[in-house]
Amino acid sequence: MAAAPFPLRELSKRDYETVLTLFNLQDLITFSMISKKCRMLPTVVRRRQGYLEVSISRDGTILHLSERGNPKIRWAFNDRIRENPRSFIWEIDDHRMEIHLNETEVSIKPISAHFSCVSSAIKYLKELLRWSVKSVNIDPANLPNTMNLADLKIEKCKILYIFGTRIISDQELTAILENVQKKNFLKINIMIYNDFLFIPSLLNCRRLLCEKPTQWLTLDNLFQLDCTKFIFKQSRFKAQSCIDFMEDWMDGNGEGIDYLLVKFATLETKDPVIPPYLEDIDVVEHRSSGYILNQYTYLDCEDGYDIKHDSGKVATWQVAPDYFYFVVWHNLQHNILQRTPFEF
Repeated sequence: MAAAPFPLRELSKRDYETVLTLFNLQDLITFSMISKKCRMLPTVVRRRQGYLEVSISRDGTILHLSERGNPKIRWAFNDRIRENPRSFIWEIDDHRMEIHLNETEVSIKPISAHFSCVSSAIKYLKELLRWSVKSVNIDPANLPNTMNLADLKIEKCKILYIFGTRIISDQELTAILENVQKKNFLKINIMIYNDFLFIPSLLNCRRLLCEKPTQWLTLDNLFQLDCTKFIFKQSRFKAQSCIDFMEDWMDGNGEGIDYLLVKFATLETKDPVIPPYLEDIDVVEHRSSGYILNQYTYLDCEDGYDIKHDSGKVATWQVAPDYFYFVVWHNLQHNILQRTPFEF
């Protein structure tokens, strides 16, 4: 005798909200997929804050669901297996279930198998849980051969990290930057061909960190970006171009820039030509000896020179054989206690 369907929708809103608060994250997501009627019910549950993370590496395409106080859920979209065109792995803590799909049958169906690609899973979870995407980490060498980067379309994330040991092509980098659209922090730790076409709209971030040489980028290009914070390591920039950058700033360019930190790839052997007004020691009377970069680090500016923009903004700079820094003060007094000094 078949069991009668449970009249879930006949319960009061308060009753089913109470029941759903007892569900763990995995059960709540599973429940939302039972039927169209159940689809939006979990959205009324107030859960702990969580976030989504995407990783494309030699392990495949992984979507992590992280909720404070609960085990991390790991969905894997491994679509590079030739014998099994689509393969999914579901892991919660140490429990693992793997499934291979083919054209004729599905024996076990983990939740990730409901989605055609990682982007559709992200869209569903963002609507269901009201979570955001914290990070997208991509090694281009491990992009699945069958993946169309358009399937990775992510409207917004906090961090986009592109890394790898081989050189990334112009087409690959452009496709990644176009499809992972709004990012707060762009980290690039991979060699890029020198003929990469600089398009300001692709680098639409607030913070930019480049850990490899960037011959495709000049300091003049920075004034065309909305980015406010720049860090370049192993940079091919020259000390004289850094001085020219400051002169352009004094002329009114780059008003939104907060700081520029450059670690030269090779020691500078030629002293740059520095206009006298950039080395005026009487610009400001008192300021902190350290500039706060973030909640963990500060930059030691004890020996830096101060310059003042016509708008009233004060900046501090210093050039050395192996590094250059330029920081704009929003508050001349910074509390640098419990922070560690930044190392070039």
